[in-house]
Amino acid sequence: AAIAIIALIGFVAGMSGARSNILFYLLAIATVMPRFGWQHRALIVLALLVGVVAAVGQSETTASKFEQFDARTEEQSLFKKLDHILSGRMIIWETAGEMIKDRPLTGVGAGAFDDAYDHYATRAEDPFRSGGSYVGGVYHAHQMYVSIAAESGLIGLAGLLIAIALIVRWYFQASPGHRALAAPYAASLAVIAFPIQSQPVLYRAWWFPIVLLLLCGFVIALQAKKT
Repeated sequence: AAIAIIALIGFVAGMSGARSNILFYLLAIATVMPRFGWQHRALIVLALLVGVVAAVGQSETTASKFEQFDARTEEQSLFKKLDHILSGRMIIWETAGEMIKDRPLTGVGAGAFDDAYDHYATRAEDPFRSGGSYVGGVYHAHQMYVSIAAESGLIGLAGLLIAIALIVRWYFQASPGHRALAAPYAASLAVIAFPIQSQPVLYRAWWFPIVLLLLCGFVIALQAKKT
């Protein structure tokens, strides 16, 4: 049953055509692999490959993304090549870097990334400016740590890193029984904190409660039962 569910979720993630969805899915699979024997691991890998390949073959969105990698990028600079591959994120990160340089300690304000973007954008052809070709602009840096640093400065980034360090410490200091109870929450938090992906920024009403709920479940699972 678990393998069938894994294959189904892989198909859905592949059909979405979004790199972040597929990466979230692969990270989640990596966290549950140790719970299975080698035979089931082989079946999971097989189900994963079949589900993703089948979805990619049926997804027009995914196919269009693969078509973007053509010979024309050979004439572009390294920055533009990376920006092309990352769907414009190099430009967004460059602008976020300007925010960090201008306000290194406190940032531009929690949730103020989109309001500050035009002021710090340096490229005339930036599609994410107001009135640019990217309708709606951007409200975060598409990378949690960059977003935190831009909006809350190095102080906010340090606070986030300290919180992650405490979570890791508490987990490994707990007894094996409590670690087993906390493992699902720990795995979810690990996927969220993985840096090489396009995470939502924490300062959003639709995302922060999810992270906070997982964190509360993690902490409660590590508490010793009262007798």
